[in-house]
Amino acid sequence: MQMRWHRTTERALKARQSHRSVFSTRRVKAKKKRETMASTQVQKATSLDTQTGTQVTMINQTSNDLRFSSSMIWSGTSRFPPIIKPNTSGMFNTTGNVNSGSSAAAIYYGKNSQGLPCAWVFAWDAPADTETGQNPNKVYATTGARSVIDNLTFDQIQTFLSKSSAYSHDIDFVYRTKVEAQISTNEENAEVANVVGTFSLI
Repeated sequence: MQMRWHRTTERALKARQSHRSVFSTRRVKAKKKRETMASTQVQKATSLDTQTGTQVTMINQTSNDLRFSSSMIWSGTSRFPPIIKPNTSGMFNTTGNVNSGSSAAAIYYGKNSQGLPCAWVFAWDAPADTETGQNPNKVYATTGARSVIDNLTFDQIQTFLSKSSAYSHDIDFVYRTKVEAQISTNEENAEVANVVGTFSLI
């Protein structure tokens, strides 16, 4: 009788130990799974919050050539097209600085419908770190008589840019010129910001 009780107790202890071992193994696996998921989420967030450059499109909707006048590159590298033909687009990619992203401005010369000399200003700021919305993407654009735009400094343009948002537009009702600019996240590649500038007449 005592022998049977001993064997029964021994089997019960082994079953309990086996159950504890299985439970412990499952708990360890669950913990590792949670850690892996958390790590993946951090990696995704980091990827989405880091911009390495921009994809720029400049659209000429005027009836004359737009000719590059001057530019200022505050961060990264940019190469602006020298001429944008009427009803065509100038497209190029920029490479941002690792710490400060891509930020630049350009001035283009053209003519209005009366053949008078005009100018268009196009600027953007796509910071490398856009996490938590502290460094949002921005654009700035303005247009008007060439003599007026020529008196605008790049320091002033940068100040206007810093106070702007993801969309900017301007109309000169005297010279009848118009410009629009916008910046957004690239749906196919979140590390690149899409920047679009449209130069036109009214």
